Amino acid sequence: MDKTRKRRLTMWIALPIIVLLALVASVGARVAWLATPTSGAPIIAYPTPGVALVVLDIQNDTLQLGYSNPDAVLSQINQVITSADGQGVPVAYVRQVLANPIDRALTGGRYAPGTPGAELAAMLTQTGSNVFEKARSDAFSNPDFEGFLVAHQVSTLVLVGADASACVRTTALGALNRHYQVTVITDATFSITPTSGTKAYNDLQTAGATLTTWTDFPGWIT
Repeated sequence: MDKTRKRRLTMWIALPIIVLLALVASVGARVAWLATPTSGAPIIAYPTPGVALVVLDIQNDTLQLGYSNPDAVLSQINQVITSADGQGVPVAYVRQVLANPIDRALTGGRYAPGTPGAELAAMLTQTGSNVFEKARSDAFSNPDFEGFLVAHQVSTLVLVGADASACVRTTALGALNRHYQVTVITDATFSITPTSGTKAYNDLQTAGATLTTWTDFPGWIT
């Protein structure tokens, strides 16, 4: 085989490998971007700072992920929501909605716009219409969500929902990046595995978040 044919053969063998590596790198970068906490301007010092409850991703698709104790955790979340609403605490519901087909492919086709799977679960207690969609794991990626917090002069966030190692973690870090005080109610938060939940909670505690159970929750104070 002459040198020209060898070079052509090498090129045709190498080309699919190069394309595959580029595709893998592109998908990896996309996944990293989707899961990266956002940054923003620090919150201002309000004269009477408030607290808000943030309920993350309690959707029909989420409850099909195979959690071992969905009924118990959902019941606890509903108790937290009822308590917050009874105390006049604003409640924000956040939904994952993935319009990008690549992003949906990364989640097994879940959270498609306009599908029942992307809707808030019917078993979830809903106390108002403060619902915000997000295409990334951090709720702060939707500027309307942060606008809601500013409008209510919120400086402290209480987080519940799904998942401890994903959207709860990322939203908490996004809040801490903006100097919010953050509390995560661990028994009102889903974890796909105990190990992933423990690691997420350790990361959040190290970053400055407060962890508590609903029983030990000190109340809706700032």
